[in-house]
Amino acid sequence: MGAAPEGTVISRIDAEGNFAPGNCLWIPRKERYHQIHLLKRKEFLIPQTFPKPVITIREINIPPNIIHAIIKAHAAGEANINKLATQYKISTQDAINIIIYYA
Repeated sequence: MGAAPEGTVISRIDAEGNFAPGNCLWIPRKERYHQIHLLKRKEFLIPQTFPKPVITIREINIPPNIIHAIIKAHAAGEANINKLATQYKISTQDAINIIIYYA
């Protein structure tokens, strides 16, 4: 491969392959940084699963103004379901059901 051109690092074409001349190329440092960063993110990415609702949408007996307030707060970025449940004096499961069914 020879000496690295300025501002580049060696990278593999096939990440599973060896650092052999046919499987390597020089890429900008910034690009390599992004590759490493994305690989680390993928390793720690855990698929988010929601619990199955205990009750159906028709069984939620919560006033519409509270439902709308919870949906609005969640849409504005509030991700702590326990906090929403406590704030509106409902169960965590009801808050989850509201977000799943109404949002």
